[in-house]
Amino acid sequence: MDALVKRLAAVDLNLIVSLHVLLRFGSVTAAARHLGLTQSTMSHQLARLRELLQDEVLVRRGNRMEPTARAVALASTVGKSLVALHDAVLEPPRFDPAAAQGDLVIAMTDWAAIEYAPNLVAMLAREAPALRLRVAHPMVDETRDALDWDVDLAVVWTTEPLPADRARSVMHERFVGVARSDHPFCAAPPDTAAFLAADKLVVHAAPLTTALDAELDRHLALSDRAVLHVPYFLAVPPLLRNVDLVAVLPSIVAQGLAEDHALGTFEIPIPLPIYHVSLAWSPLRAGDPRITWLVERISGLVDANLKRRRHATHPRA
Repeated sequence: MDALVKRLAAVDLNLIVSLHVLLRFGSVTAAARHLGLTQSTMSHQLARLRELLQDEVLVRRGNRMEPTARAVALASTVGKSLVALHDAVLEPPRFDPAAAQGDLVIAMTDWAAIEYAPNLVAMLAREAPALRLRVAHPMVDETRDALDWDVDLAVVWTTEPLPADRARSVMHERFVGVARSDHPFCAAPPDTAAFLAADKLVVHAAPLTTALDAELDRHLALSDRAVLHVPYFLAVPPLLRNVDLVAVLPSIVAQGLAEDHALGTFEIPIPLPIYHVSLAWSPLRAGDPRITWLVERISGLVDANLKRRRHATHPRA
C-alpha cells in the first residue's frame, strides 16, 4: 500500500479527469470546452497523459481522433473510479435505516430509559428492523469528557447548553422538590431556612448528570444535608415513601415519578438555573449519517413525550 500511495502521489489526478473527458468526446476541442479550458491547455494535458501512460491515447484518423487499445481498456475503469471518488469525497454520506445492521448504543439514565426506550424500540422495529438498541449507563471516572464515551449517543443533563457541533438540546426545564405525598413541604412550600435544614436524598447519576449535580450543590449546598446518595432516579420513590427525606429533581422526572408513584412535589424557595437535556456525541462521530438520523428520531420522541406529559398536567377544558 505504501508503494502504491507513493506512486499515485507523483500523478496529477486532474490528468485522470482530462483522460476521461478526452475519451468521452474523442476531441481535444470538445474536451476543452466541456471542462472550461483553453484548447492549448487541453493539448498540454494530452501530452502529459501520453508521457504518463507511455501511449498515444488518441490518434488522428481522418477528421477525428480515435482511442488506442490501451485507452479503450482504461475507459471503463477510469469512469467507474471517478464516480467512486466523487461519491466518496463530494457526496454527503447517506444512511439507509431499512438496510442498517448492528447495535445502537445510547447512554442514558434509568428514568430516560423507561421514558423513551419503549417508543424508540417501536420506531426501530418500523424503520430499522435489523438495528438493536443497547442502553448503557457508564459509571466512569467523572473527570473524563462525557462526549468521549464509547457510545453512539449520550443523553446528558447540564445547566449550560453544549456545543452545537457535538450535541443537540432536546428540552430545558426547571427543578422542583419531591417528597412523600403527606410531607409538610407538599402542603405548604418551605421557606429557605426550612428547606436548607431538611435532610436530602441526592440522585447522582454520574457521569450523565455530573455537571447538573455540581451546579445544584453550588446553589443549594445539598451535600451539607445529604444523608443518602443514590445513582438512580427510580430509587427515589421507595426511599422517599419510607424515609423522611426530600429530593431536588428535574421537573420532567419529578412529574413522572409523582404521577406513577404517588409522590408530592413542591416549589424550591431558592432561585435555580434551568437545566438542559441534550443528545451528545463524540467528535469522532460528527457527520455520521447514522447519528444524524438517530438524533432526529429521538428528538421527535422527546417532543411527543413532553406534549403528552404537559397535556396530562394541563388538559384542555
